[in-house]
Amino acid sequence: MRQRCSAPLLLHGRADQPVKIWEQLYAFSRDFGRQSAYVEAISAIDIALWDLWGQRLGEPVHALLGGAFRDRVTAYATGGYYGADYRDGARVLADLEKETAAYAAGGFGILKMKVGLLSVEQDAERVAVVRHAVGKNIKLLADANHAYNAATAIRMGRELEKHGVLWFEEPVIPEDRLGYRKVRDALAIPIAGGECEYTRYGFRDLFVGQCIDIALSPSRKSGSRAANR
Repeated sequence: MRQRCSAPLLLHGRADQPVKIWEQLYAFSRDFGRQSAYVEAISAIDIALWDLWGQRLGEPVHALLGGAFRDRVTAYATGGYYGADYRDGARVLADLEKETAAYAAGGFGILKMKVGLLSVEQDAERVAVVRHAVGKNIKLLADANHAYNAATAIRMGRELEKHGVLWFEEPVIPEDRLGYRKVRDALAIPIAGGECEYTRYGFRDLFVGQCIDIALSPSRKSGSRAANR
């Protein structure tokens, strides 16, 4: 049985060769770890090596990667989660209105809210409440955390379109590439996804399969650079 230990590949390696080391570690674990904690571990090593190399040269990592295209990014607020009392409709809607209005008052121009736990009709009401609370000039995004099948996602997407939501994130389970394609084909709203992908190969398949319009980096902090490989 093959020993699944990559430590010897790292020992005496060079910090200024992060790409080479990533490829070696990924090739070592390809048979058993293409989408798993192994890739997350490789990502942590990758981040550390780029950081170490940048410190040694006295340069930021973006300079090593070819330069920054921008010197600032726009932040958005994420809220509208489901609490333990999510079945208490009137109370939940009142709290949701108060919460999201506070984000707008705090200066956020973009807000992402959750959908998918309740029925389409109930979540459509939640979206309407948020739109009323933040006004028409605040940009809204919706994240379903792959809660739907394709048919239900299309119904929900049409409700989101009524309120000018700018993207519909993870409408179906990540394995359902055909479902992603059906949802994207049926709706005008851009479809976002990719938080469950680990490498460039998975993202390639999402784009080649015409599944998504917007690629999202994995939600795991240690996996964020793995997606770029």
